[in-house]
Amino acid sequence: MYSRLNPYLLLVLIVAGLFTMGAGCSSDPNVEGGKLNMNNKDYATALTKFEKAIETNANNAEAWKYKAMALAEIAKASNDPKLRASKYAEMATAIGKARELDPKQAAELQRVSLSSWASEINDGVNAFNSSQAGLAEKAAGHFKNATTILPDSIYAFELLGRSYYKMEKYEESAAPYEQAIKSGKAKEDTYVLLGNVYLYLLKDRANDALRVLEAASAKFPANEQVSAMLTDAYRKSGQADRALASYKAQDGKNPNDFDNLLRWGNLLLQLDRFDEAMPILERALALRSEDENAVYNIGIAYFNKAAAVNKLMVELKPDETQKFNRLKADRDGFFRKAMPLLEKVRAQNTAAKRDNKQICQSLFSIYAQILGTKDPKTTEAYTCAGN
Repeated sequence: MYSRLNPYLLLVLIVAGLFTMGAGCSSDPNVEGGKLNMNNKDYATALTKFEKAIETNANNAEAWKYKAMALAEIAKASNDPKLRASKYAEMATAIGKARELDPKQAAELQRVSLSSWASEINDGVNAFNSSQAGLAEKAAGHFKNATTILPDSIYAFELLGRSYYKMEKYEESAAPYEQAIKSGKAKEDTYVLLGNVYLYLLKDRANDALRVLEAASAKFPANEQVSAMLTDAYRKSGQADRALASYKAQDGKNPNDFDNLLRWGNLLLQLDRFDEAMPILERALALRSEDENAVYNIGIAYFNKAAAVNKLMVELKPDETQKFNRLKADRDGFFRKAMPLLEKVRAQNTAAKRDNKQICQSLFSIYAQILGTKDPKTTEAYTCAGN
């Protein structure tokens, strides 16, 4: 079963491109002085000079451009993503003003944004991959900065979602994943991770999971994981018929898909369709005879079928002796099939230090019918069940 997918994936570092000071002289000495300070990596002084140039002439496109560059470098020098965010906000304003005043600078200004974006991605990746505690939060800060620098960057939104996912902040992870998917360019595993969040990690979000996974299925029809999760989404959203059809279709593709058989049989159990569930769960058990879920589910299938037959026996008229005996033989046959399986479940629970009361209650019901109420196994199961 899916519950939590591993978010610790290898992320490829992106090398940040550098921008350089342009050649030539400016009509404003503050701009020229600031450019020299930039070359000497004195970005704070350079920023002050570019701001003085802007005070002198608010329409100085070159001063706005270099102000953006200085702010980008000051941001990169900080290790605090929040401090960087404030500088990037100023940088964005400066870039917008420079582009408005001189559209010819657009390509150079784009390089400023790309360089800053790449710096945030790189630093976020390093924090994400670090084994040091608490750095996932820092990684999220860097990736969030990247999404504000270049809002069209799908990669940044995907990484931001992964950071929240790694911190088990599943609600927060949904929004950036949704943003990436909205672009139409999201990767396959982004759909899977978001579907997993909605389907297994957040409550009452099966319909959201269905929306995401149907889109993923249309986009990636060969992805078996998406198909399996989509079927689960049908089941959780109350669309049992669609789920059953999907399980059957998957079985046609891969009859040895253990997870598909187990989910299929479980859903049939929930629908009280025991005769259909039992052969499917038997196939699952044949594939993994020691799997706790497989052992438990086929055992419960036999037990529930026996209980259903017992109900028919109770409803018979006193003179229907032959029918009663035939049903009793059927019931006892199902109980005998359930007995060793539920005993195995009890042993597995004991080994794992799990509560056995429910299993013991089922075993007591079986022992009482098959072995009699005075048998030691019956009385011991009665005690184990907490009676």
